[in-house]
Amino acid sequence: AAAGTQILPHAQMDRFLTQLSIGYPDKNSEKAIILGRQTADPFADVKQVVNAEIVKSMQEVTLAVTIKDEILTYITDLVEASRTNNLIELGISPRGSIAISHTAKACAIMNGRDYVTEEDVRAIFADVCAHRILLTQKARAAAVPAREVLEQVISNTKTPYSVEQ
Repeated sequence: AAAGTQILPHAQMDRFLTQLSIGYPDKNSEKAIILGRQTADPFADVKQVVNAEIVKSMQEVTLAVTIKDEILTYITDLVEASRTNNLIELGISPRGSIAISHTAKACAIMNGRDYVTEEDVRAIFADVCAHRILLTQKARAAAVPAREVLEQVISNTKTPYSVEQ
């Protein structure tokens, strides 16, 4: 941890919906960032684009998205797989299950649908869950990324509509 910061306890990390990393900008973008701050404050021109009423409406629309029982079962299967994976010491919590379902609903809306698909769940799973799991000491010592372990969980979990062999 950097000076003046502390790593949050796992129970507090579980309260964040997602954890994203955008990485560093490329050289030209970084130069533009520096240049943009030489003579003016770019944040001085920031304008409100939505109000609380619009945000509440967006939340209501998201909650109204259909999520079939098969998709809920898929989410619970993924969560259970995280709890039994040999590289994961502490799996996804019930709060994480709810976050997966809500974020998958938002993903469906962004894809122009009013129903959740297994692809929506897979698309958001690592972003919603990477900070929610605690890897085993062996996995941490081997520097195995949490997202890689979660991708294994996805690939090893039967999808709702897969054909039985």
